[in-house]
Amino acid sequence: MARVTGLTISQVMYNAQMIRTWSLLHRNAHRHNYLIGGRQEAGNLTESPFLMHPIESNTAGLYRTPVATLDFASLYPSLYRAHNLCYSTLLHPDDAAAVGRHSLAFTPTGHAFVKPELRPGILPAILAALMTARAATRAALRTARDPAAAAVLESRQKALKVTANALYGFTGAGASPLQCVPLADSCLALGAAACRGAIAAISAALAPGRGGPLGPAAEGGRVIYAQTDSVFVHFPRATPLEAVRLGRQASAGGRPAGAGLRTVSYAQQRVLKQ
Repeated sequence: MARVTGLTISQVMYNAQMIRTWSLLHRNAHRHNYLIGGRQEAGNLTESPFLMHPIESNTAGLYRTPVATLDFASLYPSLYRAHNLCYSTLLHPDDAAAVGRHSLAFTPTGHAFVKPELRPGILPAILAALMTARAATRAALRTARDPAAAAVLESRQKALKVTANALYGFTGAGASPLQCVPLADSCLALGAAACRGAIAAISAALAPGRGGPLGPAAEGGRVIYAQTDSVFVHFPRATPLEAVRLGRQASAGGRPAGAGLRTVSYAQQRVLKQ
């Protein structure tokens, strides 16, 4: 963690977690000739993580047949990268006309960010480096034969993952030294849109009479729950292995830019509480 964030070991062990993102932001801002402004008064987020509630969806109960769990790969970091969300790319509404809509990307909250062709964001660059390094570390881990080397690689990939995932919290938390509500709200709204899109794509793939490559094992399949970056799909006629395959096939059309939806697990039995 110290090597990933550029901190001392004592700082990683005894300081609060936000110092890790703060350190990375300072180092990268200096590298790109940016000055970081002072702390502003904390604000409140208006968006919230997506939730498909079992009561509202009438899906609460005990499921004795396989439920596949689909998970977006690094959803929030991927959204920051895909939409160039950053302090340095957020545009004041009064300046939108001067820049031109062709150079802007608008989030569901109505906030405007300049596209990377005009100004690449610092946060997306940090996340790209972290996620690329993690992918390389995991690739090396798969071929590692020495237990000691494998342990080091495992610790490194976890540190890279934790650091990347912490960036959203840094931009949204009221205790953050550089809270930016438009950034955090935009990420939450984009994440909710990604979940809705995934649910719609999966539901369409499982619609009765649709036919296609899913086959009879997918009959009766439906989304029963979703929260933040996970979607639960019930396959009443499938075996556990078929549920994993069907979940992967059904979710193929519900992937937002930069964030793949993957089948991470299945459960033979699952309870959704009211």
